[in-house]
Amino acid sequence: MKHESIYTYKLKGKFEQSIDLKINDEVFIPTATSDFLIKASIKAIENPGSLLDLGCGNGIVGISLFLNNVVTKLFASDLSKDAIKLAEENLLKYDIEALVKCSDKFDSWDNFKFDYIINDVSGVAEDIAKHSSWFKNVPNNSGFDGANHVIDIIKLAKKYLNKNGKLIFPIISLSNEELILKNAKKYFDKVNELSSDKWFLPSELSEKMDILKKLKKNNAINYDEKFGKIVCSTKIYEAFS
Repeated sequence: MKHESIYTYKLKGKFEQSIDLKINDEVFIPTATSDFLIKASIKAIENPGSLLDLGCGNGIVGISLFLNNVVTKLFASDLSKDAIKLAEENLLKYDIEALVKCSDKFDSWDNFKFDYIINDVSGVAEDIAKHSSWFKNVPNNSGFDGANHVIDIIKLAKKYLNKNGKLIFPIISLSNEELILKNAKKYFDKVNELSSDKWFLPSELSEKMDILKKLKKNNAINYDEKFGKIVCSTKIYEAFS
């Protein structure tokens, strides 16, 4: 049975406020990566414009950026029908007009172009996702090294960007950062790191050292060890031509 609750996010930027958004256990619940992505995007978007929130989940990224007045027209999509329903309810609560579609990446956005595309589609190695509460009841097929979806989006994004448009995307060290960046630099003229944040891996995953060591040995992920804990990172990048 689906369980719904309220997630409170303290929005910081030009307009500080708390926003209450619906979540449920069948839609990816916002994590620290969502927060890092929002903060970095607010700083990166100097000229407000149209934005596609790709892999929108419950809508937290697009809603937060719209409320910070860095978005003039909002579009959002997710592969999950439950996510789309939640996003639409949360958008309605804050009286935000947006075009929301059920879509696998760019499949439903032919003939559309945007000033900004934010990728919030999962990028975590599958063997890690299987043991993580982040993906409870939420499928993850991002590949052995967690790079599949991110690279697919990077390859196609330019087609959906207006002139001088930007793709903003996170890379978690639980994926193949080197491979993702290699592709970003292949398809875009400029790739800049906007922010970098370190965090301790949850205990539920730290206990899976056999999996972590195997993935690291194969250059699929990366992490450090400090104070007896596993330290990971989330980096936010912008790419443009």
